[in-house]
Amino acid sequence: ASLIPSLLANFKKTHPLVQVTLRTKDSLGIERLLAESDGLEIGIVTNLSRIADSGRLHIEPCRAEEIVFFISTKHALVRRRRVTLAELAQLPLIVKQRSQAKTLEILKQIERQGFEPNIFMECESAEAVKLAVMKTLGVGVLYRDHLSAEVRRGDLKILSILDVNPTVTESFIIYNKSQPLSPNAQEFLGLLRKSQHNSQLH
Repeated sequence: ASLIPSLLANFKKTHPLVQVTLRTKDSLGIERLLAESDGLEIGIVTNLSRIADSGRLHIEPCRAEEIVFFISTKHALVRRRRVTLAELAQLPLIVKQRSQAKTLEILKQIERQGFEPNIFMECESAEAVKLAVMKTLGVGVLYRDHLSAEVRRGDLKILSILDVNPTVTESFIIYNKSQPLSPNAQEFLGLLRKSQHNSQLH
């Protein structure tokens, strides 16, 4: 959510005449588009499917994505340094599609410690989750990178939760093995790899 638009902005500065198309789907949808050579050249996914395992796609690690809990800076807990698991279980949670594997994993962590997560709202998009949280309707659950702009502006704050282990998933760069990348796509791939290296340094 934050990586691709920022890289595209940098790419357009040096390639002002190149027309760029950015499409968003779930991981399986992106894999299908690339496997079918549907005009796309490079994809970023977080959940590899059987299409990726079929050997039609080149796969390489991109970066680690962490799922976090967050609140509005207008929330009553904003001045707290840490929140206990018992307190978190009583708060209304706002999630993006509870069936998503990593969201489910972090909710199961809460359940294994004897608490029942209070799912108040399930949203179709990350933007909807953030909007609901900013209206102080509850505590959001999203990838940390989804929140970078709002945290910098002071609209949202990431919560530190006692006794909850960080839930991290790997993202991957994928492209079709049988379709040579254009020179422009190869340059953009270089930017992606450079961003991966920089994230590891930090």
